[in-house]
Parts: sequence; C-alpha cells; structure tokens
Amino acid sequence: MKPSRLVQQARTLWTLYTSRTPVYVILYLTSRCNFRCPMCFYLNEIKDPDKEEISLPELQKLSRSLGRMVQLSLTGGEPFLRDDIPEVVDIFAAGNSVQYVTIPTNGSLTDRVATTVERLVTTHPEINFRIPVSLDGFPEDHDRIRGAKSFVKIEATLNALYDIRRRVDNLVLDINTCYSSINQGRLAGLAEFVAQHFDVDNHTVTYVRGNADEATKHAAVQEYTELVADIRRLRARRESRPFSALLRAVMDYQRDIIRWTLEHDRMYVPCVAGSKMVVISEKGEVRACEILNRKLGNLKDHDHDLRALLRTPPAARFVKWIRDSKCHCTFECALATSIIYHKASYPRIVWRAIRSRLKPGKATSRMPESTSTKHGQASCPWHPNKEHERTGATGGWSASVQAGQVSSDEHGEESPEEVADSVAS
Repeated sequence: MKPSRLVQQARTLWTLYTSRTPVYVILYLTSRCNFRCPMCFYLNEIKDPDKEEISLPELQKLSRSLGRMVQLSLTGGEPFLRDDIPEVVDIFAAGNSVQYVTIPTNGSLTDRVATTVERLVTTHPEINFRIPVSLDGFPEDHDRIRGAKSFVKIEATLNALYDIRRRVDNLVLDINTCYSSINQGRLAGLAEFVAQHFDVDNHTVTYVRGNADEATKHAAVQEYTELVADIRRLRARRESRPFSALLRAVMDYQRDIIRWTLEHDRMYVPCVAGSKMVVISEKGEVRACEILNRKLGNLKDHDHDLRALLRTPPAARFVKWIRDSKCHCTFECALATSIIYHKASYPRIVWRAIRSRLKPGKATSRMPESTSTKHGQASCPWHPNKEHERTGATGGWSASVQAGQVSSDEHGEESPEEVADSVAS
C-alpha cells in the first residue's frame, strides 16, 4: 500500500535528521557495460570489469548495518546488465525503508529495462523510482559518441517506459546529458529538441568529471551555463514525487554552485560526503564520493558492516579532512546532498521553489562576474603531502575560465560571493 504524500514527506524529514548512518548510498552493481563512452569517469573499470560483483547475501549484511535510507542509486557500468535488480531493491525496501531509488541507463536494453522497471514500480508502490536515460546530443552526435543506432534504442526504451508511467504514480523519467569537450559547440537547441521530442519529467546535465578520457575534459563553462538556462526556461512536466518543487530547486541551486566552483575554485556548501552519503563499488570498496580516489575501506574486511567500517580511525580521519579542508568539486550527487544538510541554503531553496511555481522557467541566479584568478586542474585543496590522491580532474577548467573570459548574466539576484559569505562551517 502506498503511503499518503504527507506521510512520505514526514518519513523523509524524519530520516534525514535522525539517521546516524548514511541516508544516501550510491551502489555500483557492476562495472560491465555494453558501451565505451570516452567521457565516462568509470571508463577504466568498464574496460576491465571485475568478474566478482557484490552479491545478494553481501547486500543483506550491508542493509542490516544501515538505518532508514532516503536515496539509493543503483549504477555501474550499465546496471541493467544485472538481472537481480528487483531483489536488490527488495533488500533495501524491507531492511531500510528506502524512499527514492534511481537507476541510470544508457537506454540500449529496451526489453530488460521495461520488464525490470514494471516489476519494481508495481512491487514497491511506496518507493519513488527515477530512471535517467543518457542523451549526449542530437541523434547523429549521440550515435557518434555512444555507437550506431543508440538514439533509436533510447526512443524505444522511453516509449516502453511512458506506457508504464501512465499506469503508476511512482515513476519519474529523465534525460541526462553529459557535457564534455566532445559535444561542446553542438548543443545549441538541444533543450528545445528534448522538450519537443521526449515526454520526460526532467532534463538534467552533468559536467564531465573524474577519470574520463583526457580529450573529453576542459569543456567551456559558458556553454554549460547556456544549456542549463535553456532547460530552466523550458521546464519539463510537473512531477508527482513528494517534495518535487523543492527537489527541483535543489537541482537548480546545485547547477549554479557547479558553475561557481568551476569559475572560482572554492567551496560554497560544506560537503557531507562520507557521512551522509557514501559510494560503494561492485567490489565492496567504500569511498566518500566518486571524485576522491582514497578508499575508506572495503566491506569485505568488516563482514559488510558499513557502520563498523565508517567508525575505523582512517575512515573517520578522512571524512573529517573533507570537512576541515573545505573540499569542493562538481559531483552533482554530493552537492545536492550537502545542500539539503546546509541550513543556510534553505531560504534560497524555498524561494527558488516558490518562484519556479509563480514564474516557471525563470532563472534565479546571476552568472558570476569574470574572474582572473589562476586555476589549476584540482578543484579541491589537496594536502601538500599529496596523501589524498584523486581519480582525476573534476571536469577540468575551461580555457575561457582560466583566461577570465566568462561573461556575466543578469537574470537573478544572487552572486557567488553572497552565497559564500553565508556558508556555515
């Protein structure tokens, strides 16, 4: 039985502010993938996939070490290459009352995706499911990046998912575009194309990061800003998820912080990675986030007890370092989680949510003024002894930013300096 919207909202708030274990888990089910996308930060693992993947009995142990969860993201690789996704969700639904489950896909496995999602949404009406499908440009560009006939497969997959969404109220369908140097200069009008061609709930953008092919990095921030502005202006259909207006406001604010971080190389929101959010690989390796290469430990060494692993001195020291060093990056999931726990951001989030209702598509923040500050590849203040290595640049700094050539935009009220001044330590 699906709980009422009010009950769902109350449970979410209660879990967010009372849980002593991570409420957001990003779980890599596999490193197997049928694509070899050069802008993928998991490309090295995908090229040499691990044959031994975290098992259902191991996930049962992991679940028992966690409290209630708000968000579970099942990723990879291509997560739908695993045929036990429903059983994975069953574990965290029964053991942790997870409320939101996200499963990104390249959209190539139409029948498997449709069959799995149908089973998930009908078996678990109490869970809000989100399926982001990757689209990295217009049809010819997407096929160039992802492989021949990839766009046609996306259409087929989304058409199958539309039919499921019409029959339930717990399924959100998104399109996500990975912005990198291999599609920059070719995205003008993409937001309009998506809005006209696909009946999705949201169109999101991620900025290339991590161990992606070096040739895909150094994408200009200006075009990222323009694509985000186009998406805001058009706005997708209204969602049915609890807190949907606030969630969209968080995403809007997150994209502004990404832009400001790329331009000014500083922290705007204290990061909660490693405490409220963790990343677990298909091999059981636990990290604070997808950017930092430093492992907190391996679940296998702790009988898959995440709580015990996080209590170890090395893990606790590293999580403290993230906070004390004002670590910052463009990792969308970490930023969104950190915003939710940053009370100084609440007035901005509420205002953006209200304003989006009153004036749909209205941009709510100003593009920061040009900066001539010298930037390096790192977007995090790493220790001088280089003890904390990283998986790669967080998307790289664009030549236009390094040269101080980013133009300003007068759509809103906030500047990055105003936001930085309000950051609570």
